[in-house]
Amino acid sequence: MLFKLLFLFTVVPAVELYLLIKLHSLIGFGNTICLILFTGILGSALAKMQGFAKLREIQAKTARGELPGTELVEGILILFSAALLITPGVLTDITGFLLLTPIFRKPIAKRVIANFSKKPNFQVHYHSNVNMGAGFKPNFSQKNNIDHDDSVIEVENLNPKKK
Repeated sequence: MLFKLLFLFTVVPAVELYLLIKLHSLIGFGNTICLILFTGILGSALAKMQGFAKLREIQAKTARGELPGTELVEGILILFSAALLITPGVLTDITGFLLLTPIFRKPIAKRVIANFSKKPNFQVHYHSNVNMGAGFKPNFSQKNNIDHDDSVIEVENLNPKKK
């Protein structure tokens, strides 16, 4: 993970800077600045349109009683693409525009969902028959599951490993 973060925050900006300098030498300083501003404005407008369209899809699926899992992940990818497009750079703009394209975004969303569904998922439930008052926070550091006040802490594995 440390290597990925090091790569993300050092190598990517260095490559972006190199590409912007090369672009400056090819088309000039003013044109490079105009191109950066144009891609930022165009990208944010496209992301806004696609984001609202995806929001309508999510609302329609929810109204039908369906879970909008893929649509939610695609919405997050659209938001991420907007952030990439307002960041000055050539690689970030290319990546942002690719994420705005459904042909590229849908397989990435499915891969993200598949990656998260592999990981174990736990849910903690706290039950108590005693009213502790406003602001009470249960102490989950206790070794036993049953406390003196009939409180119960249940841990449920939502994705058990198959043997």
